[in-house]
Amino acid sequence: MRLLLISNSTNAGEEYLEYPKERIKEFLGNKHVKGLFIPFAAVTFSYDDYELKVRERFREIGHDIISIHHYTNPLAAVQKASVIVVGGGNTWMLLKMLREKKLIDAIRKKVIKGTPYIGWSAGSNNEARGPAPRPSSPRVLLQDQCTVPLRAACGIAFQMRKASKVPMIANGMRKGGQ
Repeated sequence: MRLLLISNSTNAGEEYLEYPKERIKEFLGNKHVKGLFIPFAAVTFSYDDYELKVRERFREIGHDIISIHHYTNPLAAVQKASVIVVGGGNTWMLLKMLREKKLIDAIRKKVIKGTPYIGWSAGSNNEARGPAPRPSSPRVLLQDQCTVPLRAACGIAFQMRKASKVPMIANGMRKGGQ
């Protein structure tokens, strides 16, 4: 498996995805790739706006993304993806949408077979094994969606916290922090 799990997208005083930008470039390599972006954690802005924000950063490092919401068959998009990129935001909404669109197993199978996976914040939590992601603030959990084991397990036996001192984990190796 090739995983780049990033605890958060932005450090105080920096631009969006500024601090992990070079690690993303290193992870993807020099050959141009176009990743499949999954924006389902966005709840305060549109998927189109989110895609543009992420695309800008990826293009700065010689890569690109296209959002899954443009596809009429999201499952086929995952199955054809050369890289899967899952953005942060609302973990509960991300997991809800992945379940509704029946994408969890498809993503898991692709990642296990070697498709690179990049996720930050909520996008990194969805690859954690064990209990489902827990919100950092109290909220109503509709239909008990967040209390079952997270089926997107890809062999990662921890859940990253948004405020983690270890900002990135790539291919099982710590990158920075304590």
